[in-house]
Amino acid sequence: MMIVDDESRTLAGLQRCLQWSDLNIRIVGQASNGRDAIQLADQLNPDIVLTDIRMPVINGIDLSRMLKKSVPRTKVIFLTAHMDPDYMKSAFKEGIVDYLLKPVNIKELEQTIRKTADICRQEKMEEQRLAELESMLRESLPLLQREFLESLVFGEMEAQEDIIERLESLELGIPTTGSYLALSIQLDDYAALKRQFSARDIGRLSKRLLREIKAAYDESGFVFELREAEYVALLHAAGSTANREGLAAEQVKALTKDINRVLNETVGQNATIGIGHWVDNLEKLKDSYSTALHGSLYVAQPDSNSYKMIERLKTIMKERFAENLSIGLLANEVFISPHHMCLLFKKITGETINGYLTRIRIEEAKKLLMQGTKKLPEVCLEVGYTDPKYFSKLFKKHTGTNPSDYKKA
Repeated sequence: MMIVDDESRTLAGLQRCLQWSDLNIRIVGQASNGRDAIQLADQLNPDIVLTDIRMPVINGIDLSRMLKKSVPRTKVIFLTAHMDPDYMKSAFKEGIVDYLLKPVNIKELEQTIRKTADICRQEKMEEQRLAELESMLRESLPLLQREFLESLVFGEMEAQEDIIERLESLELGIPTTGSYLALSIQLDDYAALKRQFSARDIGRLSKRLLREIKAAYDESGFVFELREAEYVALLHAAGSTANREGLAAEQVKALTKDINRVLNETVGQNATIGIGHWVDNLEKLKDSYSTALHGSLYVAQPDSNSYKMIERLKTIMKERFAENLSIGLLANEVFISPHHMCLLFKKITGETINGYLTRIRIEEAKKLLMQGTKKLPEVCLEVGYTDPKYFSKLFKKHTGTNPSDYKKA
C-alpha cells in the first residue's frame, strides 16, 4: 500500500495507527503530492493507494485518473475532510473503490482496507486462474487445431459463421475467403517410419512439409496429420474457383513432386498424393478432400519399403486366410490407410487385395476337396467362408466347377 497526503502529521499518523502487518499489508511508500505519487506508483506498482483528495500540484481526482492509466490494477481510497457530492461523483467515475472522512475513524479505516485487500486478492486469484487456463489452452492448441481441421475435411462443420469463428479463436492463419483445395498425402510404409523415427520426429514432419509447400507454392497453406500414415495439406488461393482450376493445376502437380522429394530426403519414404478440386468456401472442403481421397491420384514410383509392405500383406493372407480378413484389419497390420494400401497393392501386383485373398482361399479349398475327408461346410469354414452357398458360387466362378463335382473328379 502507498499513502499520499500533503500533511506530514497525517502521513505519520496513518503509518502508526494500525498494525498493518496483522492485516497482511505492507506500506511500500509515501508521497506528499500527486506528482510524486504518480512517479512512485510507476516504480512500486502498489495494490492500494490511500490518498487525500485535495492536494497541491495534482489533486486526488487527477491522481486517480492517472493511476487508472499507468497502474490500472491499483485500488484507490480517498481521504476527504468535506463530503462534496459532486466531487465524490467525479471520484467514483475515475474508479475509486471507497472513501473515508477526516478525521479518520480507525475502525472504519481497518474495515475499508480489509475489504479493499480482499478485492485485490480475489482479482489476483482470478488473474492466476485465467493465466493457467490460457497456458492450458496454449498446450492443447495443436490438438484443438487438429480436431477442428479433421471436422472440416470430414464435413462435420456446416455453418460458415461457426467455421470462421473457430478459425480465428484457434489462430490457424487460414484466410476465410478465396478458394481452397485439399491434398491427401499417404505414406507408403508407415510401419517402417515408426521403427526408424521417434514420435517427436514424425510429428515434426508436418512442419517440414508445410515449409516446403510455402516455399514451392505462392499462396498460403496448412499441413496436419489426419491419422497414422496420412497427412492432409490445405491450399488457399485468392480469387474464385473458376480462375484457379486451370491456372493452378500444373503448379499443384509440381508441388506433389516436391512433397515426395522432401519425404525421400527426410524419412526415406514416398507417398501417394491425392489432389482434390478447388472449392469456393470452407464448408465445401470436405468435397475437395473426398476427391483427393478417392479420385484421380498421383502415385509415386513404389520404393523398396513399398514392396516389403506388399510382401508382408501377402504373407499375412497366406498364413491367416481362414480368418475374417477385412481390408481395415489388413491396413492396421501394416500401418497404412485402407485406400492407400489397396492402391499400392494393385499398382505393384496387378490385382486387388480381395482378388488375391480369394485366389489363395480357392486354391486351399481345392486341396481340401481333393483329400476327400471333409464335408463341404467344413471346407468352407477352413478357408475363411461362413456361407456354403456363397462359397460354392465363388468356387464355380473361379474354377468353372461346383465344389461337389470337383471333389468327385
